[in-house]
Amino acid sequence: MQNETLALGVIKSVQKLYLEVQLPHGFLGRVNIYDVSDKYTELLRESAETGIIQDDLVELSDMFKVGQTVRCFIKEADNSRGSGSTKRYLVSLNPKMVNKAVISKHVKPHMVFVGSVVSVEDHGYIVDAGVARMNCFLPKDQVDVNPDIGSLIPFTPYVSDPLQDSSYKRVLKVTTRLDSTLSLLSPDSRVNFDCLLPGTCLHASIVKKVTSTLVAEFSEHFISISRTHYIGNKEDYQIGAKVVVCIILVDPSTKQLMGSLLPHLVNPIPSVLNISEMLSKCPVGTRFSGSLVERVNKRAVLVKLPKTNGLKAVIRIPKTGTKNNENFKSLVVGSKLTCRLTDHDFLENVAVATTNKKLLSVPFLSLHELKPGDKVSATVKRYSKTGIVVHLEGRLHGLIPYLHTTDINLKDHREKFKAGEKISCLVLQLDQCANKLILTAKPGLLNTELPIFGSHEMYSALKNGNKNQLFIVGFIVKVSDKGLLVSGLDNIRGWIPRRETGLADEDILQTNFYRGQVLKMKFKREINTTSENKVEKDSQSILSKYMLSLKLKYKWISSLTYIYVRDYKLPVVFE
Repeated sequence: MQNETLALGVIKSVQKLYLEVQLPHGFLGRVNIYDVSDKYTELLRESAETGIIQDDLVELSDMFKVGQTVRCFIKEADNSRGSGSTKRYLVSLNPKMVNKAVISKHVKPHMVFVGSVVSVEDHGYIVDAGVARMNCFLPKDQVDVNPDIGSLIPFTPYVSDPLQDSSYKRVLKVTTRLDSTLSLLSPDSRVNFDCLLPGTCLHASIVKKVTSTLVAEFSEHFISISRTHYIGNKEDYQIGAKVVVCIILVDPSTKQLMGSLLPHLVNPIPSVLNISEMLSKCPVGTRFSGSLVERVNKRAVLVKLPKTNGLKAVIRIPKTGTKNNENFKSLVVGSKLTCRLTDHDFLENVAVATTNKKLLSVPFLSLHELKPGDKVSATVKRYSKTGIVVHLEGRLHGLIPYLHTTDINLKDHREKFKAGEKISCLVLQLDQCANKLILTAKPGLLNTELPIFGSHEMYSALKNGNKNQLFIVGFIVKVSDKGLLVSGLDNIRGWIPRRETGLADEDILQTNFYRGQVLKMKFKREINTTSENKVEKDSQSILSKYMLSLKLKYKWISSLTYIYVRDYKLPVVFE
């Protein structure tokens, strides 16, 4: 795609500082937080300069949802993420970029635009449409939900508005109550090219077929529809057939239009697509054997996934296991293959799969395939402010906090790990919604034969009633005068009172223990949140669910579930 192209996108993920957007052709876009609207950027700048978060400032997660369709302005190719098989672009949603070619006198009733809310007035909202010499006013009785300042809203001009413009500025009354029937453009209504924006839906006629591409005509404008954006075969679409087309790509420099006939996109009202079925039945990393090949061309193979209620996956050329991707010569329609899902393309409503033998064999490709306590192999990529960024498999990355690089505290962690080095790690915690994976490389946790605090083995022992015979391994997160706050997998918390550390009264905890230290501990009991915390009277114990002890007495046997008692020297520390 060329710079300044307009494209329809679907939000794939919402992060704190950016959005990830699915674009046409399988491309991905990144919308940085300052590329939403001028007003939102202004609120961010004021908050940064004053150090006080503005009352009107909301987070990206309050304005956008995964699966939501958005109108995108392609700024430039994003080369910061390396040379992956999926091309990436920097994208803006700012109405001043998306609508900058729109001429105010060409705006007509029922045309759907997207603008940003600038301010709240007594009787409504001022909306910035990004169109030169045009202001928009949204009355309060024309909204169902009060919009946030700086947020993007779809709107259409009032039918009753005379749409008269002066030589200086045009003022439009607009509404967010859109009519899907009236907003579907008719070829009889002469629409200028500058008003044909991504997401616009219109009535058109098939006028030509070029190989597998359909060409539709709308009011003297031609729209190409690629093979991936219509259902069935091209023979199903006769010359002269009437179709409803959704514009997905606009190239202002060449006046080219691309459209889609896919049912989930043919909706003139910007919406949040229903992606729940695909996410639940086709999670990333799932292997499907017996996938039926439905279509083969030079760019991709389309397969029907078994036992998914007809959901489909696309295997694109850069992700095939065939040498030189020689047009998938070994694959024919009707044959079956084994593939593994690596991603989702919400715009085309398909999963993205691979037949690459290496990716088929690796143990995991996504967070949902992992759980706390899993051992993984990772490659050191770079050092950040908070820890070491590592790469696992596919698009999966994780972070090893500096506290978790070793059992002892180091001044320079670069001496321990070098970029490109492969290391063994343990999954500490993961957040699938935020796409975060936290790992540990502490040898004391990786090499222990005891259950780790918060592990499945620990919970199984507790369930079986082995509380008095359970020994576990964890690490210190805080040392206080009253005791030790310890943690383990999935951010679990435990409390070791001073009396359970085995130290004499004159000994100082801070000189005998340190943050990050790995300890062997004996399970005492669950903490009663109403009574026990009152006894301890320490804010750290309030966070804890279990009371633990360093007064260990046991003898080894082969089973990790039953560990019996004998004298043992304290404290016990992994180095």
